[in-house]
Amino acid sequence: MVSALSGRPAGSDRRRIWSVLVTSPDSTPPPLPALLPSRTEYEERLQRILPAALTGSTHTANPAAGATAFTMMYVGAIANVNPIRPSTVLWMSDTIAARTESAERLGYYKAAMKSHGAVEKYCAAENFQRGERWYASDSREQVRDDTLKKWAKYNVLQITSGIDTTASYARYTFNPEFAALFDPSLEGEELQAEIEKWQDKNLDKAGKTRAHAQRKRAKNTATGIQVERPNASPRVLKKGKSNEIIKGVVEEFATKFLADPHVLFISESDDKINPDDQESLEELGMPVDPKVLLVDCIIADVDPTHGTFWFIEVVATDGPVHDQRKEAILKWAADSEIAEDKCRFLTAFASRNASTAKTCLPQLAYGSFAWFLDEPSGLLEWRDSSTSNAE
Repeated sequence: MVSALSGRPAGSDRRRIWSVLVTSPDSTPPPLPALLPSRTEYEERLQRILPAALTGSTHTANPAAGATAFTMMYVGAIANVNPIRPSTVLWMSDTIAARTESAERLGYYKAAMKSHGAVEKYCAAENFQRGERWYASDSREQVRDDTLKKWAKYNVLQITSGIDTTASYARYTFNPEFAALFDPSLEGEELQAEIEKWQDKNLDKAGKTRAHAQRKRAKNTATGIQVERPNASPRVLKKGKSNEIIKGVVEEFATKFLADPHVLFISESDDKINPDDQESLEELGMPVDPKVLLVDCIIADVDPTHGTFWFIEVVATDGPVHDQRKEAILKWAADSEIAEDKCRFLTAFASRNASTAKTCLPQLAYGSFAWFLDEPSGLLEWRDSSTSNAE
């Protein structure tokens, strides 16, 4: 393989490098890996392995990442064999991708190691239409600086050293353990087990924490989501993203940030007011009228040094605690004889990386908090410099 390079090789040297890159030492190319049917399926598998919810970046599992993964597996760019450069992805097309015999795949690779013109000549020589290329030449940063750079953080790649990062030479291959996750024969529980094994070995601490939380949520019972309330018997909620977040609020946020949490109220989309909750609230002089006010969850911290009431909105699609919402809650609290300084406001999201969080965070009311299911130990406070609701 290519040793460390410095500077920009002359034309004859580049031809020698390309010759070395496409020929194994014994002139016998390694067998090419079996392929998933399309780049879309590579993207879908990446969404299971390196989703934005774990990495904090959409570039690890978006369409460009799917196209890059397909191309690398197509040419057998694994373990320093048949390394690619960004243009190898850019010059791919649907018609080339559909030609999956080993000779055809290696033919594309050898041509792509030379130039785009060589790819055109290869297609013409093989008597098929080249087709529309997947990306334009000025899209190489989308592959190199976004996808490949992000992948490199997670031990996805083996990268030939000594080549300038902006150089156009082939330098990227998959680590064998990562490439193995694209084996088409891996399915169902076996695939999930291999993905989890790889994640536990290669994700950073934050990523592992998010992955474990994600797996825990996936193990909900078939009948619904069981919520372990700290002050009462468990309650089973219907399956859904909002209720997964509510479960996290009750089981993780409340136990981490409140001294003595008591869950007073949980609302579901098709069961706005649980009769038991309504009865308890009426006994406390805090009746909830869905026509006037309805939050997703109310939790009281009954510890004598706190005595606070947390009004919580769960955002799976929309509905944060914004200024108008906060004012409506405060009016209801006043009618229920709850002092304003005892009111706390929380908006709960699945992740900081969720599109809903990016949309709704700028709308948060002053004096409110945000919490994220995949980072349960953190609490975001939005306040001006002269006041704080934190205790």
